[in-house]
Amino acid sequence: MKKLLIASLVVIGITSQAQAGIHLEPYLGYEISSTFTYKADSTLEYESNSIELGGRVGYELLGLSFGLDYNFTPTSFDIDRTKPSKASGNVDYKKNNLGAFLGFELPMVRIWGSYYFSSNINYDKDRDTVSGGDVTGDELSGSGYGIGAGFTGLPFISINLEYRNSTYNEYFDKSANSTTKTKDTTSGEPKVSSILLSISAPFHL
Repeated sequence: MKKLLIASLVVIGITSQAQAGIHLEPYLGYEISSTFTYKADSTLEYESNSIELGGRVGYELLGLSFGLDYNFTPTSFDIDRTKPSKASGNVDYKKNNLGAFLGFELPMVRIWGSYYFSSNINYDKDRDTVSGGDVTGDELSGSGYGIGAGFTGLPFISINLEYRNSTYNEYFDKSANSTTKTKDTTSGEPKVSSILLSISAPFHL
């Protein structure tokens, strides 16, 4: 009985080591929908679309994976107003997120969740040369989360759909070199809800 128990433990240990390894997953996505709202002013609403590059790297064991998730926009994008009236944006923005993820892989399907402890929107370039008040270099910062699912039935790639939600609680004004809590402003904290369609290449090393 003792020998059988020892043999079982050895087999379990070998199997675990065989299925454990490094999780490496670069991805390319397109934000098909992104809506900006404000906590204290429901009359304001903005929308945007953007291309995104990112990657998840970590450790995996028996279908469970966890580690870091980082993504950014390689090109700038506009944020257009949709409420109370429509207007095109006049600032080029870029954004990035850094956080931790936890995922699980099933046959042909994988699911994961991410917590972004650092979410930033950078005011890359102010194109408005008329009204003044250049906001180039300003930044919104906060945190957020994401929930995603992917189809892994194709060779080498995963087709993914992810919902994200972020709240930006600080605004940095570069010209004044000062940081303001967005909850203290008239509109309140900006919140962003988005849906990302992406293709990734999960590697199991």
